[in-house]
Amino acid sequence: MNSRFKCLVIDHDDTSVDSTPKINYPCYLSFMREYAPSIPPASLTSFQNYLFDIGITKYYKDVARLPDHLIKYEAEYWQAYADSHDPPDFFPGFLDVLKHFKQLGGLVVVVSYCDKNNIARAYTKAGSFLPDKIFGCDSHNPKLSKPHKELLVSIMREFNLRENEIVVIDDMSDGFRMADHFKGITKVGVTYGDGHEDIKDKMKGMCHFVATSVKELNDFIFM
Repeated sequence: MNSRFKCLVIDHDDTSVDSTPKINYPCYLSFMREYAPSIPPASLTSFQNYLFDIGITKYYKDVARLPDHLIKYEAEYWQAYADSHDPPDFFPGFLDVLKHFKQLGGLVVVVSYCDKNNIARAYTKAGSFLPDKIFGCDSHNPKLSKPHKELLVSIMREFNLRENEIVVIDDMSDGFRMADHFKGITKVGVTYGDGHEDIKDKMKGMCHFVATSVKELNDFIFM
């Protein structure tokens, strides 16, 4: 079974690992209880919708209406929370998809808002390979962070890839907006993570394909 792609550009949270129900959402609840106890927290599904529609920073600013210093501090709070917990597990079968792709000579590149070290920690915990490249949130070089198009340009240059050899796989809109700068890049949305019930229809207009299971993702990559 072959693939028409040479490079998978994959998100981490809720695309590769089951992280929002296990890390991100509990961290959000803890942060809100401690620093904004008068504001009712969003449900998991509503939280995922906010992430998809406007992102976490705009949620805290425009919906929760937190002051700027708390919004800035939340990133530190999340990092400390993530560092103090075990990495979330990969979705069942997801690593098998990546391993098969690698066996065929393909490249796996992770592009995520997650911390680069935490991404590597998840692969190490799983006893798996490390991706060919990991791009996490990089405050020192923001243009090499999602959702800037320069990140994809750097991937194509480093690995000598054409646009039509790349597929971007994500559960959130920023990955697709990043890929929109390139007509030849294929975009695949995934909705198999908890809380994505309302996101599938939003994805349909942004992606070439929406996978509701890891098997559907596998079948699309190797069709």
